[in-house]
Amino acid sequence: MKLLLILATSALIFSVHSKKRRVARAYADAAAPPAEPAPAPEAAPAPEPAPEPAPAPGSDAAPAAPAADAGGYAAAAPAGGSYPAKKMMRFSRLVV
Repeated sequence: MKLLLILATSALIFSVHSKKRRVARAYADAAAPPAEPAPAPEAAPAPEPAPEPAPAPGSDAAPAAPAADAGGYAAAAPAGGSYPAKKMMRFSRLVV
């Protein structure tokens, strides 16, 4: 019985050490530099800057009033914002 236990233990120890060797070898192989370096990609030419648009002639006029949608509310609010702000907007639509 002791002999069987000794054989099983030695087989287990051998398998653990062989796995460590395999892992160490794989790690060393992965860290080795490649045989041939990859060619460097060519740099793309810089894009030309877009021309600045000219300002509209009547830009200092007052903004138009918001259009009403089918529900009778002002134009829809932007999608961003915090949860309390969205909740408050929804509540104010119900109250008015």
